Amino acid sequence: MLLSALLVADPQRQVAELVAEQCSRMAERTAVAVNGQQTIATAQAQKIDMLILSLEIARPGPLDVIEAVEKMRPAPFVVATYRELGVPQMAHYGRLGVRDFLSQPIDATEIYRAASRHFNMPFRRHDRFYVAIDIKRPDGVVIGRTRDLSEGGLLMDAYYKASPGESWLIELALPDKKKPLRVRLHVLEVEGQPPASMIARAQFDRLRGEEHRRLVAFLASKAGQSTASPQRNPP
Repeated sequence: MLLSALLVADPQRQVAELVAEQCSRMAERTAVAVNGQQTIATAQAQKIDMLILSLEIARPGPLDVIEAVEKMRPAPFVVATYRELGVPQMAHYGRLGVRDFLSQPIDATEIYRAASRHFNMPFRRHDRFYVAIDIKRPDGVVIGRTRDLSEGGLLMDAYYKASPGESWLIELALPDKKKPLRVRLHVLEVEGQPPASMIARAQFDRLRGEEHRRLVAFLASKAGQSTASPQRNPP
C-alpha cells in the first residue's frame, strides 16, 4: 500500500528533488516546494499524507507552514529536517505538530523508517531478493545465514543470540570469486529467543565504495529473478 501524496519542502530545489526521488516508492505522487507559500499551496491542493519540511524554509517560515498544514483534515504527517536544532526548539515544534525530526544531510532510509512507524505500513526503499549466503565473523565463525538481501540490509537466520541495537562486523562470500564482502551490520529487529530459532533484520552501516559496488552488481544479477516476500521489510 502506498501513500496518496508526499511533499518535500526545501529551499534548495536540488535537495528537494533528490529526496522526492529517493522517496518515490512510498507514494503514488511526490511533489517539491522551495518556499513556504508554495509548500502551503501544494499541501492543500494535493491533500498530502506526509510533509518532509526543512526548518530553513522561508516566505513564510516553518512555523507558519506547520500552522497551516495542521489545519488540514486530516493533517499530514510532518517530518522536520534541520542542520542545527536545540532541545527547546524541538519540543516547541513538537507541540505545534511536527511528529519526527531528521538531521541533514538526510538519510532516506530514516524517512522510510519514520513513515513505517507512523503509518504502521511496511515501506521499502530497496528491492530485496531471496539469497542464502553464510554470514561469518571476521574470524570465520558462521553466525547466521541470509534469508533475503537488499542494497540496504538483510533478513537472516541468526545462529547466536541477537538483540536490537547491536552492531556486528560480518563477512558475506558473494559469488564473484573475490574476497568476502566485509560490512558492519546494525541489528534492527529480532524475532524468537534461544534455544528456538531467531530471525534478525539488520541494516548495513556505511556501506560505500568498492564494497557497495560489488553488492549492487550482485543484486543487479539477481534482478531478473523473483524478489522476496513483501511480508517482511528489510531496509
